[in-house]
Parts: sequence; structure tokens; C-alpha cells
Amino acid sequence: MNLVVGRGGGGYGRPSPAQNKGKEDTDGYTIGVVGREALAFMAANGELKLDPVTWSWLGQISSDSLVVDIPTAGKYKTVAEMKGQDIRFGVTSEMLPSAVVMGQAIGMKVRPVLFSGSGDAILAAMRGDLDAVTFSFPTMMKGVDDSQGKLTALFAVADKRLETAKDVPTLSELGVKLDMSSASVIATSRVLVGPPNMDKTIKGLWETAIAKSMKDPDFLAQMAKAKQYPNYADAAAAQAAVKAAKDAYAPVMSLLKPFLTQ
Repeated sequence: MNLVVGRGGGGYGRPSPAQNKGKEDTDGYTIGVVGREALAFMAANGELKLDPVTWSWLGQISSDSLVVDIPTAGKYKTVAEMKGQDIRFGVTSEMLPSAVVMGQAIGMKVRPVLFSGSGDAILAAMRGDLDAVTFSFPTMMKGVDDSQGKLTALFAVADKRLETAKDVPTLSELGVKLDMSSASVIATSRVLVGPPNMDKTIKGLWETAIAKSMKDPDFLAQMAKAKQYPNYADAAAAQAAVKAAKDAYAPVMSLLKPFLTQ
């Protein structure tokens, strides 16, 4: 298969303007890789002209828990110390909603510092320009490994300790329990979608090819070597998950609104 990769201009993890309008060709040659949580947030915020549930869902390829890193020499060493404090939180536009919801649950005052990508945010944390930074656990653990001791993983937002980061406590172990709505939007997932009304036969071919690829031993070995961890879900499950995330954002939109106008 020959692929032509194009950036849609919607921002990291966010759908392109074309997907927003649902005007791509439906012949199966135009699909998108988008962030599920970012997509759900945009839908809840009224940014999409079409309900993403109506798009042609092809499958989920990853879903990672978030990890929060802190500067090892920073002011704050524990979650308890962060409560009630102004915390300079390094994020991208995609991570902003998760950071705000997380901060609300912990009881800290999130002061978001926006970056165009995770690399710049991690470097800023290493310099001590931030109090905390959050991205997916593979990104954050690589940041710790590459930081020469300048970053420490504070906690993971997960049901249990991560197999590849067992020394990192979960947020619940530190005494912070997330409600169902908050827990469903504090993650970073990648899904494959096409425009509405894609030909059913072509859609089926895509679903079969993606499912097969995601279970291929060589592919999984390559991902493990790169310290990336695929998490496959079929089209129906991916579609249901984005609907659940969109519904989960509704109760917290009032919390997020002030940050959207800054």
C-alpha cells in the first residue's frame, strides 16, 4: 500500500478543517488519524459541524494513560504540596482539557503554559521553567529517561500501575479519586476515521486490514522496541468510546471555558 501523508492543519491530534466539514471523498482513499479525546472535546465545545459519531469509524490504534512529570529540582515534590497552589503546567492544546480536569481533581490551580509539541514542553520542564508537564506515558517516560535525572515521574492516571513503569504510583494511590467523567477524558488515544457515508465494502476492507496489522507480530515487535504500545479496538468500540468521551466532557465544560478564552 502506498500512503500519502498530509497534515490537516487542525493542530496536534485535532481533525483537519476538511474533516470538520465532512467534505472529503468517500472512496476510502482519504482517512484521518485523530486524537479521540481532542475530538470529543471539540464536539462538546461545538467546534464541529458534524457529530463525529456519524463519521466512518475504522478502529482505535492506541490509548495511553497520562503521566505527570516534575522537575527533580523543582519546588513541588508531591501531589499534596501542589494542592491549592498555582502550578505552571506545560501542555499542548490537545492536553489542555486533561490538565485542567486533572488539576480540579487534585485541588491545584492550573496555570497552563502552551507549547506546540511535547518536546519543547519537556525541555522547559527540564530547565525548571515549569512545575509539571503531562503527556502520554511513553512520551513522559522517555522524557525521564533522556533527562539525565532532571525529570521525575510523579504519577500516572491509570487504574493500576503500568507494566512498563511499575515504579510510578497511580494518582489514586496518592489519595486522589477521579469521578467517571474525569477519568474518561484524561488519556490520549489515536483513532482512524473516514468521512461519513464511506462505501460499506471499502470501510470493511479498511477495518479488516487495520485489525490484521494491529495483531501482526513483526509490527508489535517493532513497536515494543520503540517503547510504543498499541491498544487496538474495533470500529464499533472506537465509535462508542468517542461518544462516551463527548458525553463525559459535558459536565466539565463550564470548568474549561475560562481557559479557552485566554
